[in-house]
Amino acid sequence: MLNTAVHRPWLRMLACILGELIAAFSLNCFIVPLGLYSGGGLGVCQLIRTLLETWGGLDFGGTDIAGILYFLSNIPILLYARRVLGRKFVLKTVVCTAAFSLFYSVIPTPSALPVDDTLTACLLGGILSGIGAGLVLTCGGSGGVRRQKKVHIKVPAGIDNGQAISVRGQGDMGRNGGPAGDLIVGINVMPHARLRREGSHIYLDQAVSVYQAAMGGEIEIPSLDGKIMGNYMDLPACEPAGDLFYDIAFGEDPFYRHQGWLSGRVTTDDNFTHYRAPALTPGAPTVPEGDFVAQQAPMYYVSVDPKGKLGWESATLTYETTTAHVIEVLTEEASNDYKAFLRKLGISYILAGKDQLDYALALEKLKTRFGIQVLMLGGGGVLNWSFLQAGMCDEVSLVVAPAADGNPNTQSLFLAKEGLSTDAPLSFTLLGAETSEGSTLWLRYRVNYGPATQAP
Repeated sequence: MLNTAVHRPWLRMLACILGELIAAFSLNCFIVPLGLYSGGGLGVCQLIRTLLETWGGLDFGGTDIAGILYFLSNIPILLYARRVLGRKFVLKTVVCTAAFSLFYSVIPTPSALPVDDTLTACLLGGILSGIGAGLVLTCGGSGGVRRQKKVHIKVPAGIDNGQAISVRGQGDMGRNGGPAGDLIVGINVMPHARLRREGSHIYLDQAVSVYQAAMGGEIEIPSLDGKIMGNYMDLPACEPAGDLFYDIAFGEDPFYRHQGWLSGRVTTDDNFTHYRAPALTPGAPTVPEGDFVAQQAPMYYVSVDPKGKLGWESATLTYETTTAHVIEVLTEEASNDYKAFLRKLGISYILAGKDQLDYALALEKLKTRFGIQVLMLGGGGVLNWSFLQAGMCDEVSLVVAPAADGNPNTQSLFLAKEGLSTDAPLSFTLLGAETSEGSTLWLRYRVNYGPATQAP
C-alpha cells in the first residue's frame, strides 16, 4: 500500500494534499459546469452559495465561497472530534479539509466543459474524484482511529499449527466508507508436557517396568481432564473457574440457551437440600396417578430422585442470581406420602420408570410437559456417565481449574455404577478450547456415539 511505501510522514501528508487538489479539480472542471451538486456537507454549502448569489444578489467574483463555507461548517465537528478521537487524528483532518476548501475556492470553473459529451464529463469527474479521495485515505489523511478491543474466537476442532481463523467484520474499516474487513488469526498450538498430537490422534510415551512388559499389568496414564471438583476448589486461584462456569450457564448472555439443568440426588443434597429429611405426612390421602405439573416457568431445576428422599422446603430454587422451579424425576418406587409432600409444596414431578430410571422417558416428559428443549446436565460422575451411556448427551463442556488435590474421595467426572451403566468407553471430538482469567481452561467436546449407543 502507498501508506507503507511512503515512509516519511511529511511525504504522506503531501500525497494527501495532492489528493485533495485532484478532488477539487475534478469537481470544478467537470461537475460544477454541469450545474450539478456534490453530496453531503459540500452539497449543502453549494446550495447555500447558489441561494446567496441568486436570491441575495451577492457577487463573490471568481471565488467559489462553497469551499469556505465547507471549511467553516466543519469547525464544530473538528472541535468535538478533538475531544473524542485525539489531537493527531484531528490535525491531519484539519490539514486535508483546509486544503480541499482552498483548492475548491480558487480553482476557476471553466465556462465550457473540457469534453463535449455530458456523460463523459460526469464519468471523468467521478473517476478523478475517486482517485483523489483514495489517495487521501490510503495515505492516512483521515478515515478512522486505532482502538483496542477483545474479540472472542471459537477455535474449531482439529485445527493445527499454521492454520488461520477468519473472523468476519472484525478487521480494519473499509476504504471510502466501505464495510470493515476480516480479522485473520494465525494459530500456534502449544505443546503438551507429556502428550503429543499427530493429526486427530493424541500419543503418550509411557515407560513400563521389565516385569510389566514381560507379564502384563495395569498402569495409570494421564488424560486431558481430571476431577470434576474437590478440595482444591476452595483455593482463591479457582475462583475464576467458578465465575466462568456461572457465566457460561447462567450469566447475562449465557453460551448455552437452556431451559433447565439436571442434577442427581447427591449433588442436590450437597448444594441445596443439605440432607434434610422430607416432612412427610404419614397416611396422606392418595394422590392422583401420573405426573404432577405445578406450574410453567422460564427456568427449571430438575432433580433425579428415584425413590423420593430429598427434603425440599420450597418449590423455587435460588442459585446465585438464578431462580428456577423445581421438578423431581421419580420412579414408581416413590411413596404416595412423598408425592403428597411435593404437591403440598407446589413442586412438580414426573414418573420415569418402575424401579430404575428410564432416561429417554424422563427427557421426553420434560419436553412435552414443560417445554424444555435444551437441558444442561450437571450431576455427579454416576449420573453423567449414565446419561452418556444411554446416548442422551450431545456435548460435554468442561471448565478446568488450575489446581488439584490428592484426596482419594474426590468425585470423578464419569463413574460407572453396577446395575445402572456399563464401563464401555466412549470417545469425544474437540469442539473448542478457550483460556480465561486465572489460567482457567474451557473445553467443549462432541460425544462420538457408536452403533451400540446412538444419540436420539
